[in-house]
Amino acid sequence: MVIPCYTGWYSGRYGQTLARFVPCLNGIHHRDISSYLYEHGHQLTDTDRRMLQDGITLHLSHPAWVWKDAETTVYLSDMPVVFYSGYGTNKFVVYQDVGNNPTHAVEEKGWWLWLRDGLISVWGSIADAARAVAGYVTSVPRIVAGYVSGASNRPAIAASA
Repeated sequence: MVIPCYTGWYSGRYGQTLARFVPCLNGIHHRDISSYLYEHGHQLTDTDRRMLQDGITLHLSHPAWVWKDAETTVYLSDMPVVFYSGYGTNKFVVYQDVGNNPTHAVEEKGWWLWLRDGLISVWGSIADAARAVAGYVTSVPRIVAGYVSGASNRPAIAASA
């Protein structure tokens, strides 16, 4: 399968640069990135291959609906490659960190991705609070039972005569 791509100007993280654009019709899929890697592998350095492989990892870590209206920019050594689909409301970037290791980040979230991440965060907070309350509620009977039976966790004080 030949991946159609074209070269044009891109305004991204490092200003306006020349970029290679890869349109993805039904959402960006990890197969689009792997096809690009396969077709252009002879032109890529080892670092560029690792960057594209990190892009594949990024795509496997999100559900398919995120990629229907998305844009992923992979900063390769010669020029960035932009995989895009739909309106591009969810924007992701793959770049090298200070140690020259590939890393990825979310540059911009669309409405649904923002809502989903917000709900996950709120639900996590509610679950943490429920665990804390449950831990307190289950520890109260043990404390009361120890107090009523006369057993306590405090060391006995020697009587002074």
